[in-house]
Amino acid sequence: MSRPLRIDAPGYWHHVMSRGAAFQNIFLCDEDRVVFLDLVADCCSRWGFIIHAFVLMDNHFHVFLQDSLGQLSRGMRHLIGVYTQRFNRKHRRDGPLFRGRFRSKVVQSTEYANSVVDYIHRNPVEAGLVTEASNYPWSSASEKALQFGILCEASLCLRDTDAETTMLVYHPSNCGPVWGDATFLKECRAVVNQVPTKATPNVPDGRRLSRPSHHEIVKCIAHAENIKAPYILSCRKAKKHPARFAAMVLCARFSGLSAQALGAYFGVSAAGIRAAVWRFRHSESHRDSIRHLQHIVEEHLAHPRRALDSKSLASSKNTT
Repeated sequence: MSRPLRIDAPGYWHHVMSRGAAFQNIFLCDEDRVVFLDLVADCCSRWGFIIHAFVLMDNHFHVFLQDSLGQLSRGMRHLIGVYTQRFNRKHRRDGPLFRGRFRSKVVQSTEYANSVVDYIHRNPVEAGLVTEASNYPWSSASEKALQFGILCEASLCLRDTDAETTMLVYHPSNCGPVWGDATFLKECRAVVNQVPTKATPNVPDGRRLSRPSHHEIVKCIAHAENIKAPYILSCRKAKKHPARFAAMVLCARFSGLSAQALGAYFGVSAAGIRAAVWRFRHSESHRDSIRHLQHIVEEHLAHPRRALDSKSLASSKNTT
């Protein structure tokens, strides 16, 4: 599966988050948190970050920022890398501290921003650490946050949001790389580099901002093979049914769902999904058997309406 798309463009708002590897704590004392916030301030001056909200939990952090210079990746690499070095040196440990690359979501700077701030501020409340967000000292919801000098003036109007006043309910797992309306999604697609990627060579990056659902992928495959979608889900042995094998592999590659979620959808275990992906990667015959179906799914990513056209299906089979 390809990595989630990162949008490094000037002026956009990002919800950035990362947690410790194997859920280990990344802050062992208040001094660690001060070091981290000092590095955030350094990123603000060096990479043009404008901080609107943050919260530091024991094993993860959330930062809501505006990337004024389009240097999100470079700035976060500096923040996480330098903090890991200082943390390891202080606590006499080595190795990675964080779980892989950081996660980020582009946020529309209207009512969508309020919902993100509310989500960030309510982390300590949901964890049972405090009863009110303003009582947690390592959050932009508290008065103590002002002493670090990293919050912009515009953030003050967002600090009083709560679940009752926020119109939109936000959670990072419930949306793709972009949190906003259809117009904002279209705007993000326009600014993304259109050079094809290695994971989806026939698909412009702008289209990858909205992943196809597993239902759409199965529908494409069923239409191409002239069978019904329920048949793909009901037949049990993927080895004897190329359409089912293709659906499992291509859903894992393009839908963004976990192996566990796809296993529940196809009626198999998560290990069954991983096994199908492994066979696809290590067997040339398996790759050849679904190459035309992969092309059709990529067509759906780039041109949703054209992908199910009969002429398109015929031409895709002739090219393989």
